[in-house]
Amino acid sequence: MTAQMARAAMTSAVCRASAHHPHHREGIPYRPVEQPLHPVLSYAQTHDREAAARSPAGPSQAPARENDNMTRLRATAAHTIPQRLPIRVTPGQQVQAGQRDIDWPAFVFITTDDGAGWVPERHLDTSSDPAVVISAYDTTELATTGGEELTLIEQDDPSGWAWVRNAVGREGWVPLRTIEPVPGQ
Repeated sequence: MTAQMARAAMTSAVCRASAHHPHHREGIPYRPVEQPLHPVLSYAQTHDREAAARSPAGPSQAPARENDNMTRLRATAAHTIPQRLPIRVTPGQQVQAGQRDIDWPAFVFITTDDGAGWVPERHLDTSSDPAVVISAYDTTELATTGGEELTLIEQDDPSGWAWVRNAVGREGWVPLRTIEPVPGQ
């Protein structure tokens, strides 16, 4: 039994289906997600050092600090995150590519030594088995509530998601269809 199979056996609970995004699918093993609270001041102090490692676009395109020129958004609907730890993949990493998402066709479910999650296929070279990561990606999602104000860090139109920051400094992906620009900016 591989370490990956042992992890799956220990986390035999199953994600309940949710048709609105790829991270909630029947039969996908999950683990509880705990996101530590990062106060804004503490976050700003550590952001520059850690941005390259956390950036969904990779080290060369680390998100900028919030300023007056950044797009302010409002969540139009709540977004719940999957009950699975997020994963980060790096260029050159080998992963097992699985099914393509039906509702979000840009996404492929991948499995790594550290977990599993949905990644846009354009971040992978799937011409071999195992697939190889060609650009860094972080599957971290951000839970939001309707009416919550957010800051846009990166908009990924091909996938239909945006990397955003909330008022307390947490960052992650949310579906574009759950956010809108704040009027009057």
